[in-house]
Amino acid sequence: MSIKVIFVSLATAFLAVGCVAFPEDGGYYNNGGYYGGYDDRYDRRYDRNNQYERQRWERERAQRLQQQRLENERRQRDLNRQRAERQNDARRDQERRLQEIRRNQANHSQNQRQQLERRKQELQKRQDQNRNRIHNNGDRAQPHENRDQKRFEQNKDRKNDNRRKDNRDHKKD
Repeated sequence: MSIKVIFVSLATAFLAVGCVAFPEDGGYYNNGGYYGGYDDRYDRRYDRNNQYERQRWERERAQRLQQQRLENERRQRDLNRQRAERQNDARRDQERRLQEIRRNQANHSQNQRQQLERRKQELQKRQDQNRNRIHNNGDRAQPHENRDQKRFEQNKDRKNDNRRKDNRDHKKD
């Protein structure tokens, strides 16, 4: 039994020492890894290299961000310029259409005035012709007036006769 106890204590001691001496992460040399070689995690210089690498990465990142910002600003300026040009073009087109509408309205009103003036002249001309006829014909103008008056009276008589007939027809029913 004592042999067994000694044997178990020796096995326990070797196992404990072995685990400390040969850890699973491979120690300083990573022979068990995929590529093998020296493990940088235990090197003090690695932190400095990592610091320089981080600074380089941050500088490059800052440069990329600055380039992107400048590119975005350039695009924004181009978009603003194009938008301003479109607005100016639209404003010019609207002003041009407005001027054209005003010009058309002015031409239309001028045409209306001219037509009205022509009508006035025609009416004046007819009135002058009628006056000349009356002065030239003298007594002939009166029979025309009498004729119109006779027609009016005849129409009036016809209307009265038609009314009387309608009244008679209604009374019979």
